Amino acid sequence: MTLNTQFLTMFTMVAMGVYIGAAYYTFKRIEKWWADGIIRRYLLEFLFWFVQAFVFFYVLYQVNEG
Repeated sequence: MTLNTQFLTMFTMVAMGVYIGAAYYTFKRIEKWWADGIIRRYLLEFLFWFVQAFVFFYVLYQVNEG
């Protein structure tokens, strides 16, 4: 792994951290209208984190070129 790839990976990790923070804050603000019951709330929470993990690792996979 070259030094350029390492810096790009580090910058991407920071950017994805900012993205996930903003997405989580937005999710918590909107969740109040969607999640009525406790089961639905846990399901939405699980789906949110599953999608965020997928997006995070997909972006890192693309940055590191596999």
